[in-house]
Amino acid sequence: MSEENAFRFAEFAHPVAVKGRVRRNRILLLTAIALISVAYVILTTVAIKLPQLVALLPLAIWIVLMFTWRYVSYECATRVEDGTLSFARLFGKSRRVLWSCRVSDLLYAAPDTPESRAHAQALAPHAHLCDYTSGAAVPLCYLAVASVNGKLHLFRFDCYDELVRTLRFYNKSVLIK
Repeated sequence: MSEENAFRFAEFAHPVAVKGRVRRNRILLLTAIALISVAYVILTTVAIKLPQLVALLPLAIWIVLMFTWRYVSYECATRVEDGTLSFARLFGKSRRVLWSCRVSDLLYAAPDTPESRAHAQALAPHAHLCDYTSGAAVPLCYLAVASVNGKLHLFRFDCYDELVRTLRFYNKSVLIK
């Protein structure tokens, strides 16, 4: 049975917002490509004196962009499958799971508001807040606390109604509206 046809499967993926670290990485990538291109043109025309090699530059730029652009343009995904909540980055067809836990390990989950943030900080005072959101305008953002192997984890994630219903199915005692 495929994962999409599994009993109580939900996934929410949203492209990452182009701001902050993602914007900086995009600018650095494009600046590096531009500087390398200028150095290549100077090398082939002045040092080697073979200006015909400049014709290969568009192909080289295309190849470099094809293999590197996915690292600055990706999607953030939240998935609940068979009782496991996982957060991943989607690079085209490949998926890199950042963190996952059983839904039954959740101690608290609520929409991200100042009140819920204060309550979650009280539950896990020494836990570092992990942000698995895309940074874009999404319908709902949740804040949760999980206890995995005796260690408390505090995290934010993008959500939507079907994902909330699936989380409620696996652990209805922790979700707060």
